[in-house]
Amino acid sequence: MNQSKHTERDLSYAAYSGYWARFYDHLWPENPTETSFFKHHVKAANGKALEVGCGTGRILVPLVKSGLIDLHGFDASQEMLDVCKKKLQTSSTKLFTQKMQSLSLSESYSIIYAPNNIFILLRDHDEVIQSLKKIHKHLTNGGCFFATLPAPHHYKLRTQNEQLMKEVTGLSDFQRLRLFGSTETHFVEQLSFDRYRIEVTNTEGVTNSETCEFRLRWYYKHEFIAMLRQAGFQDIQVKGDYSDEPLADSHKHMVFSARK
Repeated sequence: MNQSKHTERDLSYAAYSGYWARFYDHLWPENPTETSFFKHHVKAANGKALEVGCGTGRILVPLVKSGLIDLHGFDASQEMLDVCKKKLQTSSTKLFTQKMQSLSLSESYSIIYAPNNIFILLRDHDEVIQSLKKIHKHLTNGGCFFATLPAPHHYKLRTQNEQLMKEVTGLSDFQRLRLFGSTETHFVEQLSFDRYRIEVTNTEGVTNSETCEFRLRWYYKHEFIAMLRQAGFQDIQVKGDYSDEPLADSHKHMVFSARK
């Protein structure tokens, strides 16, 4: 008899694991605009580069394969890094299993970048500032730092009821992969409780699912600028959507740049 299975995980502070790590690349494929943006700035830095929260290598792997070999990455999830290593194949790219808050590497970098809105995983201001200080410490003098965050108005557009967000078919090992999502938003506290359900149907028609919960905090432009300054950064700029345009209400992403 075909039997289905359901698993629940709270990934708010934990490293990404389970279905979230296994199917991440299918659900969140590479964004060429985002990749091109970081490729341009890594090349311009002309030195060692470090990606914060590189995960499965959604950005890091295309950059390495484009010829940017002096690029390192770290992530809190060993499962995500295992996927990244497999995609890199024979590359000598260094990958580290570490958290932002306790980052400790023996090398310094000309550029460090934090894509994927990773700071919303940290709900405590002190943790954000601690992480920014660790990043600042690992930069060479004059080195640059980039970080992306979702524009706050993004959260006003989210739905409380579970909805089908994505469906992927044509995979070699599975008939269908579906992502469902719902959210509970607390505007005063700048908190979002997100619940995702990944549903996988294999080639025999058996459907298993896994629920992942995230407790996230979003940050406003001047709030994050203040934290960057407190961590020691200077020459802070904010652009919109991986462009040279100053941040505007129409943009979905805030892109911060700063120097040590």
